[in-house]
Amino acid sequence: MEENECIGRIIKIEAGEMLISMKRDSACGSCESCAAGCEAKEHIIKAKPRANYNVGDLVSIKVDSRKMLRGVMMVYLVPLLAFLIGIFASNYIFNKLSFKVPDFYSIIIGVVLLLISLVIVKSYDKRYSNEDNDLLIINKLN
Repeated sequence: MEENECIGRIIKIEAGEMLISMKRDSACGSCESCAAGCEAKEHIIKAKPRANYNVGDLVSIKVDSRKMLRGVMMVYLVPLLAFLIGIFASNYIFNKLSFKVPDFYSIIIGVVLLLISLVIVKSYDKRYSNEDNDLLIINKLN
């Protein structure tokens, strides 16, 4: 299991949930020669404590790359495929049925399928965000 690791600090613990502040890693902003003045911004994540943690503790956060990649594919690839399949399949069908202006209707069908896929992705996100987040492996450092 390949993992990405970050360091964060617990800033709040309440109702069986802890908030962890961490610097967002970025490929940009790590050098001083950047004229754009990029900076790494703070990012707050929620996690369920699996041990005795206190506010102010430093923690190591590891993310399973395979599970993260699966989520990224769900968020980006599914809507894109729905849009493209909607356009190409409906364009093919409309051309076979001799519709006038098949491209216009194909784009509308593609957008409708894109919106439907976004609703599906949102429900997928809600289902997995309410469960215990198994993407995170948190270890206390101090």
